[in-house]
Amino acid sequence: MSKTITIYNNKGGSGKTMLAVNLAACLAVQGYRTLVIDSDDQCNATAYMNGLDFSPTVADVYNLSLSELPVYKSEYHDNLFLTPASGGLDLMDRQMFCRGEGEYLTLKRAMKHVRNDFDYIFIDTPPTSRSVLGYNALLASDYILTPVDVDGLGGLFGLPKVLEFINEVTSLHNNNLRWLGMVLNKCQNNWSTNEVINQAKDFLSQDNLEKSIFKTQVKYMNRLGNSSINKNPIIFSEPNGIGAANFTQLSKEFIKRIKQ
Repeated sequence: MSKTITIYNNKGGSGKTMLAVNLAACLAVQGYRTLVIDSDDQCNATAYMNGLDFSPTVADVYNLSLSELPVYKSEYHDNLFLTPASGGLDLMDRQMFCRGEGEYLTLKRAMKHVRNDFDYIFIDTPPTSRSVLGYNALLASDYILTPVDVDGLGGLFGLPKVLEFINEVTSLHNNNLRWLGMVLNKCQNNWSTNEVINQAKDFLSQDNLEKSIFKTQVKYMNRLGNSSINKNPIIFSEPNGIGAANFTQLSKEFIKRIKQ
């Protein structure tokens, strides 16, 4: 049975798209059928996977033009698929809010016909807390994975709101939802990284959640930025490189957590 994971943090620049695309790509190479759903108005995951020319998009699901999720095979691997985004999702979010709470289940309903086709489905979300798009993603998911940018102390500022939103959705709408944990992004061997890690542990220890931090850290490297610019996940652009090894290790820890 497939598992759906929302990549969620209400802070921009935390690495949501980078994590969603590269983790999905690594899992695809390991033999898992994976789908990336881009639910962000910025269309970054769509651009990263070279899917900007695809139509229809997830926007057609949200505006009720389509009842089933559009899915396209990526050009990179037979196991890697994309549901693209398109511009205007931020405006559509407001329209959906006016249509009522029933719109919070739009994505979940549209995913029914594809759930059994994939091992893992990743939803990339916009950096907006408590949006209708955010609710749609979390109500359609089994797990939440939160990337935190440690390149400066601002990376943790939004974490309390993230956990608050997760608890709200879990208690009111989706009691099967589980926080899979936090992935530290842009890590270096310096004071800033170590300080953010220590602060994260201190904050999470208040609720006995310090073990939720993934042991595998995403290292700071220009190669990752280049892979997004070149529209080519790191496992394909440099399959024998440091970045590919980093994400392969992360994918193995991810699978282990899912199976716990």
